[in-house]
Amino acid sequence: MSKRKFEISFDEERINQFNEYTSEALYDTLDKIMSYHHVTKTAKGVYEGDNANDFIGLYFYLYDLNWFMNYVGKWYSYHDGGMEDVIKSVNIKERQIANEFR
Repeated sequence: MSKRKFEISFDEERINQFNEYTSEALYDTLDKIMSYHHVTKTAKGVYEGDNANDFIGLYFYLYDLNWFMNYVGKWYSYHDGGMEDVIKSVNIKERQIANEFR
C-alpha cells in the first residue's frame, strides 16, 4: 500500500480580504477534520496516511465545504508516485461539465 499525502495551504490574501476567519482557525478546523478521518498531520497543512479510501472520502468532503473551497490557495495530492494539483483538476472538470450543458 502506498503512502498518500495532501499538502494544503490557505490564501492569506482572501482571508484578509473577507476578514471572516483567521488562518489559524482554518488550519485548526482542517487539522480536526483530518484527525477525525484518521489522517496524520506531519507539518502545517501536510497530512499523510496509508488508506486510499480515507483520502478519496476527504477529497469529496473538502470539495463540498464552501469555507474550504473559498479560502484554499493550494491543494496537492500525492499518491502512486505522482502529484496532482487538485484545484487545477477541479477547475478543469467544472469547466468540462459546464460546457456539456451549453
